[in-house]
Amino acid sequence: MAVHDHGITVTLRLSDLLPNTDYISHVHTEPCSTGGGAHYRFDPEAAELPPNEIHIDGSGFMTAENPNRVDETARSVVVHTPDHVQLLCADLQ
Repeated sequence: MAVHDHGITVTLRLSDLLPNTDYISHVHTEPCSTGGGAHYRFDPEAAELPPNEIHIDGSGFMTAENPNRVDETARSVVVHTPDHVQLLCADLQ
């Protein structure tokens, strides 16, 4: 995840995924050691959709940009299978 003057950019490059399958990734509020916690939201009271959440959709190489800046509660990126099972997790800090 890169934080810059115009917000943030999150990029994932994954390999050995199932072909023709869309994986969904989110920035989460806890480190991987605790399972990633809840989805990170810029406004905790607002909708669970972009731009309030950071979703990185696709397979293989994925990038999401958001005009907002994250705070210290953005702790990990979790990749989910299409049926929302956690496939992998990477800590941001």
